[in-house]
Amino acid sequence: MASSHSVQAVVLRVMDYREFDLIVTLFTPRAGKLSALARGAKKSKKRGLNVLQPFALLEVALSSSPRSRMLALESADLVRPLRRLAEDPLLLGFAGHHVEIVNAFTREMEHVPGAWELLVASLEDLDRGRPKPGRLRVFELLALDLFGFRPNLESCTACGREATGGGWMDPRSGGYVCPRCAARHPAPFRAGAGTLGLLRAVCKLGTESLDRVSFTKKSLVESREMLPRFVEYTLGSELRSLRYVRALGGDKAPSRGRSLGSARPQRPR
Repeated sequence: MASSHSVQAVVLRVMDYREFDLIVTLFTPRAGKLSALARGAKKSKKRGLNVLQPFALLEVALSSSPRSRMLALESADLVRPLRRLAEDPLLLGFAGHHVEIVNAFTREMEHVPGAWELLVASLEDLDRGRPKPGRLRVFELLALDLFGFRPNLESCTACGREATGGGWMDPRSGGYVCPRCAARHPAPFRAGAGTLGLLRAVCKLGTESLDRVSFTKKSLVESREMLPRFVEYTLGSELRSLRYVRALGGDKAPSRGRSLGSARPQRPR
């Protein structure tokens, strides 16, 4: 016997399936990432399935059956229209950046506390207008933190000394490298004391940092060079949405720095 339930969800991805169907990847508050089959969604506007667009915040009805391994998406209702995202290419690119990171970091049916709140708060904040400078960096750092890959900002990853001043950041070591250790083992990204303090504040404030944290010009430049590479190194792939944002002039392309190799960190258990 089939069972059904309703849940709020953000659409992460929509893929064509067969002639008239769609496979929709959803992100939900409690179950994390889910894939569901929307039968006939391409040929009919019934049951609200015409609202299945990336970044949409929806109330969806899902059903499961012993005869199928995939959930069925029975209906979808728009909870809040994010109109500015649809009208502004740059805001659309920022939203794509957030959704790409969440989709890449999460596994099916994996609940990560705080991830739903971060994604929804970020999308709603974007829909209110042009983001503050450093907005992408805030999301990148908070995502790394939530999904278990927060860079070490407190002490040197080589010798353990407290990070009382500026230094360097290295994705391979997992974070801060003090000047003494960096002289022996060069790290690719410079990070001043102000930048390190700002990044610690972002982690402490969580989603509140979307409004409360302001980047200095130096911190903005240093974090642009650093945080995208931490995300890409952890994922083992380039953020495609970031290329789109940079093409629109919304974010300066970071230097690739020195080669970081191909080894990837493992998520803590």
